[in-house]
Amino acid sequence: MTQGLKVSREAARELEFDRRKAKRLFLFFPIEISGVDQDGRAFLEQTKTDDISEKGCRLVTSIRLYCGDLINIRLTPPPGTSFPKESPQVFKVMWVHPIKSGWSVGAHKIHDGEIWKVSFPPTKPSA
Repeated sequence: MTQGLKVSREAARELEFDRRKAKRLFLFFPIEISGVDQDGRAFLEQTKTDDISEKGCRLVTSIRLYCGDLINIRLTPPPGTSFPKESPQVFKVMWVHPIKSGWSVGAHKIHDGEIWKVSFPPTKPSA
């Protein structure tokens, strides 16, 4: 019974993934996230993306975030490089799942603007 439930959840996640119009790229960008937690304390963390899309990303954090939270995300250059410092962009937390190392978070960009500096494949047409 438990195994069947686990398989059903995995299948549901795959279906959800297939419904997305935007393509996701599995790229690990170093980022800095910042904001204010539920207790009113400011936070700043260096982390990375697990995947990106034109409108959002999935990231890993040790900070407990909640659906609806607003966070700032800034692409950070690799150590030893001299790229200009990027301005942070505001993202809304859409979902949060616990993982061994903290939290896996899905975030959606609030405003238009380029953050990832990559070209994305065309979006899927609506059914």
